[in-house]
Amino acid sequence: MFKTIERNLSLTDRTERQIKQLIVDRSLRHGERLPPQDELAERLGVSRTVIREAMRFLVAKGLLEARKGSGIYVRRHESDRPDRSLGDAGPVNPEDKVNMESVASQPRAATGHLLPEDRRRRIAEMLNHTESVTVADLVDRFGVSRVTARADLDYLAGQGALVRSHGGALKNTDPRSDYPLQVKQTLHHAEKVRIASAAVKLLKDGDTIAFDSGTTTCEIAKQIARLNFESLTVITNALNIANELCNLPWVSLIMTGGILRHKSYSFNGPQALETLRNLRVDHLFLGADAIDVETGLTTPDILGAQIALRMIELAQEVTVVVDASKFVRHSLTVSGKTEDIDRVITDARVSTTHVDLFRQRGIEVIIV
Repeated sequence: MFKTIERNLSLTDRTERQIKQLIVDRSLRHGERLPPQDELAERLGVSRTVIREAMRFLVAKGLLEARKGSGIYVRRHESDRPDRSLGDAGPVNPEDKVNMESVASQPRAATGHLLPEDRRRRIAEMLNHTESVTVADLVDRFGVSRVTARADLDYLAGQGALVRSHGGALKNTDPRSDYPLQVKQTLHHAEKVRIASAAVKLLKDGDTIAFDSGTTTCEIAKQIARLNFESLTVITNALNIANELCNLPWVSLIMTGGILRHKSYSFNGPQALETLRNLRVDHLFLGADAIDVETGLTTPDILGAQIALRMIELAQEVTVVVDASKFVRHSLTVSGKTEDIDRVITDARVSTTHVDLFRQRGIEVIIV
């Protein structure tokens, strides 16, 4: 009997150490939740009973905090907090306080000396759980500079492990999925601004132009305000684009109407198509979720694709504005044929192979 008790105590003690190491390995900070007990039991190869006992001891020592109905968390440690008690655990003595602070602060010290490969692996693992990270998150968690954090994200983006956004990164997106406009507008923001700057140079005073919905086309609309034109007529089905232009008295704005699609802030449906039926424009600026020289432009939005195809029919000139991440991807439905494209504006990350394929089809490619 005593041997059994001794063995169980030894097992619990070992499990305590493993849980402490897990906090270090996962870079868990104060206030962050531990994995569920079932997951811990499976990961550490012990029973839930042993996990519960180890958790109870760590809570008593002040390292962890049990929140009713919520789970177990790495305990916050505030120097000005007078009451360190938790339930029946009693106050934390000075020795336990030092131990708690040293373990809780260990992740940052340890991760600051990780090899780049290990640090990038952990960043990829973080994205699997959180969907997004910021540069500030990485600086805080790994104890590295902002320059190093941005370099890690750029490297992982180049490997296709994530998608860079303004100030951070997102989990790699699937072109067949449809993401909200608020998400899309954070992706490759600097590239979209440069693309828009090149696009507005194509406009002439008195033009009639059209914009399909999208975040890159919206960047063009933002830059129109800086033009010294007397008049410009703009046709669009995009609410966000109309919002950028509605206060410019020299812009005649035509909205299509129709059914509002909240994910893209765009109007679609029969009414939108009918509005476009008898119109003509000098220049259409078109975005896309994916572009390929064989397939053309594709999107997961079937109704939006119908609007894009109708706009192409009424345009004398079609310029596609897409960042380099959209190349050689395919989505659900075609929103434009390659032979209808006059020009593509993209950023410098695009492969020369892709550029050459489009130029061989007689399509102008502008790289910014």
